[in-house]
Parts: sequence; structure tokens; C-alpha cells
Amino acid sequence: MQIMRCAYLVTMLACGLVLASAAEDDELAALVSKGDARCLELWNGFRQFVAEENDVQRVFDKSGKVRRERRMRSDYYMVRGPSSRPDDPEGLLEFRDVLEVDGKPVRRNPARLLALLTAKGESPREEFCRIVGASNERNLFGPGLQLSFVGGVAGYIHAFPNTPTNYRQAPEKATDKDEVVVCFEEAEGDTRAHEGSCTNPQPMPGAGCIHLALSDYNILKAEVTLAPKSMPVRLRMAAEYQAGPGGLRAPARRVLSILHPKWRNGLVAQAEATYSNFRRFSAESTIRFEPIR
Repeated sequence: MQIMRCAYLVTMLACGLVLASAAEDDELAALVSKGDARCLELWNGFRQFVAEENDVQRVFDKSGKVRRERRMRSDYYMVRGPSSRPDDPEGLLEFRDVLEVDGKPVRRNPARLLALLTAKGESPREEFCRIVGASNERNLFGPGLQLSFVGGVAGYIHAFPNTPTNYRQAPEKATDKDEVVVCFEEAEGDTRAHEGSCTNPQPMPGAGCIHLALSDYNILKAEVTLAPKSMPVRLRMAAEYQAGPGGLRAPARRVLSILHPKWRNGLVAQAEATYSNFRRFSAESTIRFEPIR
């Protein structure tokens, strides 16, 4: 009889664990879905906006001293445009039009900017590579490293069909009682970020966390760490978001760090940018900027 009672209790306990696990899975799925919806709001809301970006880029030596520094002020765009992903042919495209480098004005070429925005290539990837190359040509780190990613960091909570991603709730990561944290790790597949050449991209899985406001699930901040197989470094991208015009979320700050275990403080290079002065723009036939009222 005692054995039967024990067996009954074990069975009930196992059922309770299964039910709790299923409830937690449902809660996590609902949380990711709400975060995904906020991500799409961010992307869709700012596809026709331009912001002022102030970016400070630094390269360090092994002792941790700054070896080179560059300061850039740019117009920063997030628009609907050619994507690098076959499952998102008209996704979020981010790029910059540099206005100043180290305080010196850069000669602007509106015709070139208009051509970048409106010209059609042989494929979405060809268009994407052309625009990204122009956006990064004045980077201190070289044009190959994509810095236009402040909106894309939030995209790690967006469900792409070809990118399996494992999620988990991470209450231990919360820095405020009014936020909830979802951490993620990409599995094998077509990852959100890539390494290699723009025309021959290779998967680069990412892992990190996204912080959501508990009240409305708006994205507060996000960070992702990438480990390219072709280099002995790690790339860490962190982005913060702020209240923008029209009740939308807007980029506030982005920090890209290139890390190496043998460098002091781990830092090989870093780029820190802030975003302000959001304006609407149109690129149908001419570039027009309009203040937000």
C-alpha cells in the first residue's frame, strides 16, 4: 500500500512538472511573439525616417591605449529596401550618409544618394552589397565591417523562417523590476548576421539577450555576441532604444566592440554611436527632408 502511495505521488509530481513546463513554454512563446510585434513596429515605423548619427570609432593596441580614433557625423537611414536574406526580400536596410569626418565637412552628393536609394540591381543581394559598401566606406575599421545594425540587433527576437533560434526567459539578466529579459541562441541555418564577402556570405551564429518593458513589451535594449570562424575575435553589438516621434521606438545608442582574449581589456576596436534629430524623408524622385511636428 505504501509503495502504491509513493508511485501515485511520483506520478502526480511528474504530471505537475509536465504541466508547469508546458505553461512556461506557452508563456515564453507569447513573450517572444509580443517582442517580435514590437520589433516589426520599430522597423516599419522608421523605414521612412532619417536620424543624425554621431559615431566615435577607436582602434586600440595590445596595451589598451587608443592607437587611432575617428569621429563621424552622418545622416542615418532605416528604410525598406533590398535585403541580404532570401526569406525577407524587402527587409530593413540601414545605412549612413557621412556629413563630417573629424569635424571636417564631407562633400555631399545628393545624386549619388538618390541613386543608392532608387537604383535597381540584378538581384536584391547585389543592391544590398552596393548600398552597404557605400555606407561603410569611411569606417576606421574598413568597409568590410557592417556597422549599420542598430535596428538589426532588435531583429534577434523576430522570427525568420530559415533561422531556427532557441529562446529562454532570463530573469537573472533583468536590471530593473519593470523589465523582462529573453535570451536567445541561433542554431545552425541561415543566421541573421554573416561573415565573409557580401556576395558570398557565410553563417555567423549569434547569442545574446533582449530586454522588454514589462508594461507594453517595447524593446528597451538588446545585445548579441558573434563568433566568426574566419577570425580569432568576437564581435559584440549592443543597442538601446528610446521613445521616438509618433509614439514609436527609436534608436538611442549603439556600441560595437571587437574583442580578442590577448588584448588588454579584451578590446581591439570599438564604435559607439548616438542617434537624435529624427526627420521624415522621401526618396521617390528627389531627397526631401521634413521636420517632425
